[in-house]
Amino acid sequence: MEKVPNIEGRLRLLGIDMSARMDAKRFLPVFEAHVDRIVAHFYDHMYSFAEARRLFGDPQNVSRLSERQKQHWLRLFSCRFDAEYVRGALHIGEVHYARRVPPYLYLAGYNFFHCELIRLASATITGIEVPPLLAAITRLVTLDMDLALSAYTREHWRAVASAPEDKVEVLSG
Repeated sequence: MEKVPNIEGRLRLLGIDMSARMDAKRFLPVFEAHVDRIVAHFYDHMYSFAEARRLFGDPQNVSRLSERQKQHWLRLFSCRFDAEYVRGALHIGEVHYARRVPPYLYLAGYNFFHCELIRLASATITGIEVPPLLAAITRLVTLDMDLALSAYTREHWRAVASAPEDKVEVLSG
């Protein structure tokens, strides 16, 4: 893995300022109370598609994957954007590339979590806090997706650069 990029520029670009961080941190206890259900629902949903079943493999893998998924999302919403978080997000992209996860499935996973987070926030938070919280959720999900997909894309470019022209494969869905 390469040197961990400076995350501060990404945070500024996406508008993840102190206000967004505070909104996310206030939401974290609510999310913690529901994360197991959301993760379980995610795997139930994804296992309903043959392509995802093939990628995830044996359903017994779900407990291991679920715990990793849960810890990653909780780390994201803790807003500690340290080298450990960045390395973890980049590693996720690299692993998904190595496992040949098509981008449409990858994006569907982020979409699932984003929608569940919006649903949870809308159902549990009231008043003027809702719009900034929904913006903070969107910003955090976008940051995580950006880091993971940047690593995914970097791995693809490396493969393309080292492959003979007639052996270049484009992942599609």
